[in-house]
Amino acid sequence: MNHSRWKLARDKALTERDDRSPELKELDREISLSIALAQVVYDRRKALGLSQDELARRCGLTQAKISRIEGSDTVPTLP
Repeated sequence: MNHSRWKLARDKALTERDDRSPELKELDREISLSIALAQVVYDRRKALGLSQDELARRCGLTQAKISRIEGSDTVPTLP
């Protein structure tokens, strides 16, 4: 079974027996969004051929902050 099929099967199994509390469901949603944002930032940076340093300079952030965003360790604030 390839990874995408495994992921779909796992997600289906989780939703069928989802007896978690609303707080845990919300935490799972936040984590999923953080991971999705990390992947989008990484993919776009790579597509543009930018280093983390260059992206950080253009965004007014530090390279460490970009690394934490791409690692899904932090979510940037809107400003």
